[in-house]
Amino acid sequence: MQRLLLTLGLASVLHAMELLPAQPEELVGKWHILLWMGSPIIPGLMMTSPPPPQMTHSLPPFWMELSKEGMMIKVKLRQPSGDCEEMQTILWKTDDPTKFMAEKQQAIHIWATKMKMYYIMHTQGEMKDKTRHMMMLIGPTMEKKPEAVKMFEEFVESKGLDKARVMAPSHTGNDRRLWLP
Repeated sequence: MQRLLLTLGLASVLHAMELLPAQPEELVGKWHILLWMGSPIIPGLMMTSPPPPQMTHSLPPFWMELSKEGMMIKVKLRQPSGDCEEMQTILWKTDDPTKFMAEKQQAIHIWATKMKMYYIMHTQGEMKDKTRHMMMLIGPTMEKKPEAVKMFEEFVESKGLDKARVMAPSHTGNDRRLWLP
């Protein structure tokens, strides 16, 4: 019964924020991670609390394309050695219009905001008996529209998380490196 009430509550919050299911064909193209929120913060990325407004690591853009299997996400990462590595994963469409499934049955929800070409991606799972979240605001350029930022912060709060922990990843530098452990 509690789960039903929580589901109905979240549905009404999402409706009030005017979030709509993302259509796979709208997601084809190059995307930038504009804002990021995770619980807990990825170890090693943040050393202070509360987190500074910019992560110390730069995040590269990523690409989404349609494939026979579903939605393909590709990202090229530069290792500390200087070598580039392309990583990719497939998201399979489900009966839920906001839900895609990734490897290991990880559900990823993607919502379209009322701001054209801005989307919220969210996944959650259990780890050590605690619910963990990861969510991102993505856009086609590095420009952050204030209305999209506000919607993302409201979404973070709708999940019971603190919007003060939202981070804006750095996009500085020509190589858009993400140092991997």
